[in-house]
Amino acid sequence: MLFMEPAHPQLTFRLHKTISVLLSFIFRMQDHPDIQKRAQAELDKVVGPDRLPSFDDRVNLPYIEALCKELLRHNCPVPAGTFVVLHGYYGSHHH
Repeated sequence: MLFMEPAHPQLTFRLHKTISVLLSFIFRMQDHPDIQKRAQAELDKVVGPDRLPSFDDRVNLPYIEALCKELLRHNCPVPAGTFVVLHGYYGSHHH
């Protein structure tokens, strides 16, 4: 498979971070099948088998919403060593 870098460096950064978050999700679901089953059950109950979820479904998918937030918390898509501004706090992203 040939992987070509986008022309704009910011697009490259976004692409790599998206891939990183998605791979992290896949690996975590392999390690925690109970969480995957619970999320799938919620999705099946709310959306059903005949359509894909929409943004309107988010309010009815609290477990999946929490799962996504937790994934981003553990695999923050910000490069280490960058400075971020969050709720008025300006500082290094390092822990």
